[in-house]
Amino acid sequence: MEDGARHAGFSIVDLETVARDVTEFYEPLADEKDIVLSFACAGAPPFAMNGDSSLLFEAIGNLVDNAIKFTPRAAG
Repeated sequence: MEDGARHAGFSIVDLETVARDVTEFYEPLADEKDIVLSFACAGAPPFAMNGDSSLLFEAIGNLVDNAIKFTPRAAG
């Protein structure tokens, strides 16, 4: 039952859009540590999959947040 509930909110999600949104969201945090955070996407769009955009944002965001937290401040 739980698995069915998770899939109920799924729709076609553009991963490029989600990743760009995550990048924009975390840029200020990266800037505070003098870390350059950028996003590049290779290949031909759309980069779509069936999923939940909020959960994908959270998952990618957790990866980016951890990368920023554990990357030393830029030397300057």
